[in-house]
Amino acid sequence: MKKGIKYLLLVSAFFLGINITHADTEHSILATDVTRNTYIIGNHLFDRNTNDSYNGQLTTKLIMLASKTIAGYGIDDMIIYYKNARGVWIDGITGNTITPPQSFDITYIDTKNTLATPRLSSTAYQSCSNDGEICYNLPTNGAFVYDFHISNANEYHWELYEKNGNVIDTTPIKSASQGDEVLMADVEVGTTKTVVARAYLVGENGSKLYSDFSNAVTLEPEIPVPTLSSFKGGWGGGQLGVYYKGTNDDDYYPIEGWESHVDGWELYEVKNGTYEKVGENTDFTTISMGAAAGETRTFVAKVYVLNKNNQKVYSGYTNEYSFTKDIPAPTLS
Repeated sequence: MKKGIKYLLLVSAFFLGINITHADTEHSILATDVTRNTYIIGNHLFDRNTNDSYNGQLTTKLIMLASKTIAGYGIDDMIIYYKNARGVWIDGITGNTITPPQSFDITYIDTKNTLATPRLSSTAYQSCSNDGEICYNLPTNGAFVYDFHISNANEYHWELYEKNGNVIDTTPIKSASQGDEVLMADVEVGTTKTVVARAYLVGENGSKLYSDFSNAVTLEPEIPVPTLSSFKGGWGGGQLGVYYKGTNDDDYYPIEGWESHVDGWELYEVKNGTYEKVGENTDFTTISMGAAAGETRTFVAKVYVLNKNNQKVYSGYTNEYSFTKDIPAPTLS
């Protein structure tokens, strides 16, 4: 036991005062990306940057603390990785050249917990509409932001920012904490918004320890194209209406019940390849269209949402729908 303590003290002395440079702050770090003069013990990385609990020098206590995170319990697992000034990996205890793993999982840098960079999914979905804006549902439970690797997952927070070109406005447009089910990002119809996110932990005195910024995702509201028909919901003949299909052809949802609440719809007649507007409706009842005996008429429609300037932003056109005014066959008696 005395020999082990003496050996540890020798290792500590070896570290003291060594000049080392800052390494990457990602959770997973490739060995090839680790800068020279860097020590890694378990999932701790030590460099010369200082903070309120680390003065840039390793001590016996810090080595003992970091060794608790070494995977494995065998004597051969007790390795202190050191990338020296020549870029060669050596065993920090023996000085022998060693082959490092392909990557290191780093949870702590200079004793501070570090966060993995969040990744944003492009599958964010529209969930509501309000005053000309489409709300995007950005769940924080893993579907939109995920891959946080921190010691206390109940304490992480994250912020959403708008990105214009290569410039990120670091004033958060939304924020959330672990346990929040969803986070809404509002985008005005007819426009796009590019967003990025980053996670953070709250440190001493309320300071924030941030991750790097995530990838960027562009949110571009699309007003879903409905179906035009006269055979849904009891409609018949020339009573034309728009609706949204469910999971099968027997399910439908009237526009007024759709969660994004479009503001109205317009009906057009197809004539020689052109569309002529023949009706508009804002209460989403049917629009009646007559026909002469034996006449076939064809229609399309589109819905719209009003933006903040009360201007219409349209969906695409629906399917073409045709109906014919049949001449009833008489009964001979």
